[in-house]
Amino acid sequence: MVKEETGFEVGVYRMDRGELKSNKMREWLESKGTKQEFTAPYTSAHCGRVERHYCTLMGKANAMQIYADCPPNLWDEFYLTASYLDERTPTASSGKRILILTKLR
Repeated sequence: MVKEETGFEVGVYRMDRGELKSNKMREWLESKGTKQEFTAPYTSAHCGRVERHYCTLMGKANAMQIYADCPPNLWDEFYLTASYLDERTPTASSGKRILILTKLR
């Protein structure tokens, strides 16, 4: 998908030492010509941007859940909603245009 959208190939796939550390994943990445790297154990700071984005989405999901007064077992639905809204919110860094509507007199 990245190659189709940007024309670039993924050279390095960096991940923490989680569930994707398997021979199948390594073999699949090698078949695509991608190098697999792991962060040091117990150092989430190596993936700082990703960790910060995760915390932001969790905060948004938590706020929605509290405001809606819903049970805790629905946290995943709120997380998906926060992610959905985040992907559709234009920002300066995403290059998407921000449309500002003003009321005409």
